[in-house]
Amino acid sequence: MGGKNPKSETALVAALKKGNKEAFSQLFFAYEKKLYFFSYKLLQSHADAEEVVQEVFLRVWDKRVTLDEQRSFNAYLITIAKNIIYNRASRKVTEHAYREYLQRAAPSVRNQTEEAVNFSDLSAISHRFINQLPEKRRKIFLLSRFEGLSNREIAKQLNISVSTVENQMNKSLKALRNYLCQYDIEVPLLLVISLIF
Repeated sequence: MGGKNPKSETALVAALKKGNKEAFSQLFFAYEKKLYFFSYKLLQSHADAEEVVQEVFLRVWDKRVTLDEQRSFNAYLITIAKNIIYNRASRKVTEHAYREYLQRAAPSVRNQTEEAVNFSDLSAISHRFINQLPEKRRKIFLLSRFEGLSNREIAKQLNISVSTVENQMNKSLKALRNYLCQYDIEVPLLLVISLIF
């Protein structure tokens, strides 16, 4: 399978959309190896590539009701895999940058930062912040930071303009900056955003 959905694949995707586990299994076994080799080529790690395959299909199952059986299923899987791999790579880079920042920071600043916030604190803070956002803005923020979608992809999915997406994201990031101030977080904002999301 691959390319444009053949008739049988279209039927499988339509069945999966309705929660058919057999259809899910057939699609999994049809694409498992292809997705694994795609991931391995980028990650150069068997374990990481296998994890990506599992995560891709977990997301497919979780979002099955939103599937479009006319869309290339292969392209859909590759897009999810790319986003997962990108987010993993981004997280590794930002965690390294975070450690570098703490090592370079003056001891007093470093101690304050380490006392005020750690990674688990950031996660809890981020969830509180997200829950306070207006519904539309929260949806855009989650699609951007958790799903890794571009502004254009978000606009298309929500049937709004790209400028509306950009405007809502700017408001969210400004709100996040203000929200973090109360926690005495001195790590640069962009780094914090990357670490949280």
